[in-house]
Amino acid sequence: MNCYTYFIYLLNTCMFFVYMVVHLHIVLSTARKLFLFTLTFLIVALLSPYGQITAALGISILLLTVTLLSPRQLRLLCLCCSIWGYLCTVISQYLCINMADLLFHLSHADLGSHYIIPFSLINLILLYGILRFFQYLFRKKWRLTEMNLSGRTLLLCFLCLVTCTMIFITNFTYSEQIGYPSSMVRLNTALFLAFFCLAGLLLVVILREIQKSHDYQTRLEYFQTAQEYSLGLDTAYREIRKFKHDYKNLFLGLSGYLDAGDLPGMKDYFSRTLLPLCESIDSSFEQSALALLEIPEVRGLCLAKALQAKSKGISIKFFIPSPAASLRMDMMDLLRLLGIYFDNSIEAAEKADVKNIEFRLFPNGDRVTLTLANTYG
Repeated sequence: MNCYTYFIYLLNTCMFFVYMVVHLHIVLSTARKLFLFTLTFLIVALLSPYGQITAALGISILLLTVTLLSPRQLRLLCLCCSIWGYLCTVISQYLCINMADLLFHLSHADLGSHYIIPFSLINLILLYGILRFFQYLFRKKWRLTEMNLSGRTLLLCFLCLVTCTMIFITNFTYSEQIGYPSSMVRLNTALFLAFFCLAGLLLVVILREIQKSHDYQTRLEYFQTAQEYSLGLDTAYREIRKFKHDYKNLFLGLSGYLDAGDLPGMKDYFSRTLLPLCESIDSSFEQSALALLEIPEVRGLCLAKALQAKSKGISIKFFIPSPAASLRMDMMDLLRLLGIYFDNSIEAAEKADVKNIEFRLFPNGDRVTLTLANTYG
């Protein structure tokens, strides 16, 4: 083989590499990209002389490699994206063939024998643009990785894409055997493009429905958190009113001793009533440290959980050494996690001999360290 053949293989390798990698939902390391590119070049060089009939084998090897290089939890999603990239490659190639036929009256044979380099370069640029467009849709517009796509949904998508890929390969393998007549190329382009548009439309509809369901679930969780926050504030308000009432009655009782000039009785009254109340206030409202927590949603949740713990005889202490005004985390996720951790800590502390819970929050620049501990075990 001469340098020209190797250069053609290199262009084909770039095309395969682009459709596999450019719109994945992961970032591959440089070493993995180099390994994948080298493997792709070897497969293209070994299988290209045998025509399209070996395409299925080469694609299967490459897709399997991409799957193994992806994180376990995203493997099926990455596999579907790579197969979709291959279908984009087929559409891009047939569009370029038809444009060459319509504009320059060049057949597929002419492109393969005399204009293979400009044809491959134009095809590569067009493919890259198409895949970048889908990358924007998948990552920014539809946020696939943030959606809770079930394994069954991804499996059905994978089976559908594999079936379509086999149909595509079978179709243009037959076209290769009969010499790629112009009529067959136009028919394939029309069929492939129609399928591509319909599949894309179906994908948009499915993703929008999933996104609506995801948004609804998020709003529902936000409502539940807001309801819990409101209940916590209501409980705190009732506690304050109760304290105000008790405080008023106790001092009215103290005024009776003052009017009678009964100093020993006043001392006894103070030690039996007012002193325990002050100690109770100090222990129950340790959450004065929450004043440094300048995030209303989190502060409200902590207050609600503190009152819940107090009602079960659990002492809860908050330690926040410096002001915390923001957290670099989705608020709904944070409130959900904190609520779960607080509930687990309260449930465990109920079973302990000494019922204590400690909540510590340490701001450190743009990072925050949270710890929640109890005396269970």
